[in-house]
Amino acid sequence: LVSRVRGERYEVLVIHAPDDFPVAGGAVFALDETHCRNTLETDRPIAIGRAADAQWGDPPARAAFPFEAYLAAPIHVGEEPFGTLVFASRDPRRERFTATHKDLIVLMAQWIGSELQREDLLRGRKQETSPAGPSSPAPRPGPGDVARAARAPLGMGRDQPHRLVAPVESGA
Repeated sequence: LVSRVRGERYEVLVIHAPDDFPVAGGAVFALDETHCRNTLETDRPIAIGRAADAQWGDPPARAAFPFEAYLAAPIHVGEEPFGTLVFASRDPRRERFTATHKDLIVLMAQWIGSELQREDLLRGRKQETSPAGPSSPAPRPGPGDVARAARAPLGMGRDQPHRLVAPVESGA
């Protein structure tokens, strides 16, 4: 899942989940209804194998996502917070998340942020060189930009969205 956060507004931009999962891309929630509020507050990766073991205690009573296992990192575009990259499950994780898991999700979030920043720069250059000249600021990245950015580090094209998120095998 890739989210975008603006103030207290949490938007799901890209999600790969089972068909029966109650949340889809484009869904909007109050930030306080998500586990990501903690990821953004600490500005570091968070790995929880079982929600009941989380330092912040039980999730909010009206939690938007019924996650038991949660691995997330903040995404920044330049120096600005953008949202979060999340891998999660409704089932608790049998093994503890390792430092390698945290390092990997941080690298992925950094790469997505870098790709979004690159898209911003390219969009800005196109506006500057258009015949009409710079008329308005470049729009912030949207879901299509995020999906491209998420696939970029994996060397994937638009025709391979099913590989955006792959299950992590235990013992790996």
